[in-house]
Amino acid sequence: WRHPDWLVIGGAAGGPGDISPRGVVADLLRDIPVKPTLCDLPTAEMVKHGVNTMLATQISLANELARVGEMYGVDTQLVAKVMKADCRIGPKAFVRPGLGFAGGTLARDLHALQMAAGRGAPSPVGPIGGPVASSVPLVNAVLQVNESVIEHISQTVISLLPPAPRTVCILGYTYKAETDTLRCSPAKLLAHRIREIGRGVAVNEYDQDVNMLGYDPRMGDRSAEVEKEINIAGHTAAWKAVERRPGDKGGVDIFICVTPLREFRELSWAGLGPALVYDLCEGIDKQAVLAAGLSYKAIWQPTEAPR
Repeated sequence: WRHPDWLVIGGAAGGPGDISPRGVVADLLRDIPVKPTLCDLPTAEMVKHGVNTMLATQISLANELARVGEMYGVDTQLVAKVMKADCRIGPKAFVRPGLGFAGGTLARDLHALQMAAGRGAPSPVGPIGGPVASSVPLVNAVLQVNESVIEHISQTVISLLPPAPRTVCILGYTYKAETDTLRCSPAKLLAHRIREIGRGVAVNEYDQDVNMLGYDPRMGDRSAEVEKEINIAGHTAAWKAVERRPGDKGGVDIFICVTPLREFRELSWAGLGPALVYDLCEGIDKQAVLAAGLSYKAIWQPTEAPR
């Protein structure tokens, strides 16, 4: 944070002879090697919401293109790479097909814009309330596309599973590798929706049509928390517990990699076939998977058969 691309400080300017609140903040941040832009608080808030909305829009655009491209065998990652080579888009653009945006920042700011537009406020500053806006259709569409990704993945998983008994193992529970918080966990949404679609009825933890396991070495012995927060009763922090499951009777049918932990790139897949590894975050060594006799599917890409 000490080397930002830009710095905006919003606050009251202060009258003649008064100490400016935003001037005080600018003085506190004088060692930051970027000249700050000083403005009123509503403008600063809108800058923040605008930047995060642009990033979210790029992510949803990439996933919308990828969803269509998947139907035609398009190399969606290559499409994104070439798009970012265009100087009008740029190499740092969030044109990145994947799970979509999770966590609190992007979605929160988009919802703030919806609420601000819905109540007709002159700016997004102040208590958030009122109806969801119909006057921000682009923002609404960006959120809708993002929310549809979990549904698409869940439907894909169900279509690839064999008849019951069916077992799915989720690898990694958090929305990014650097955290161990289960807040805004995409694994929670996936586990819930896969079970719901699998049975065609509301989720009931005592009558699961899809057996849900989970492996996350960062969660340690937090099995009770994982079961409560994510509804994965079969959590383990030891890969050997997964390896001991027989590969052809009661074994895992689909592994879903949600979080790109470094440990996952070093996993041994020997003896775990036949199974499919569904990589949602480019977190798995594809060659190791295929060499071990498992199939591999990257998100928005066709399935690759074992060698």
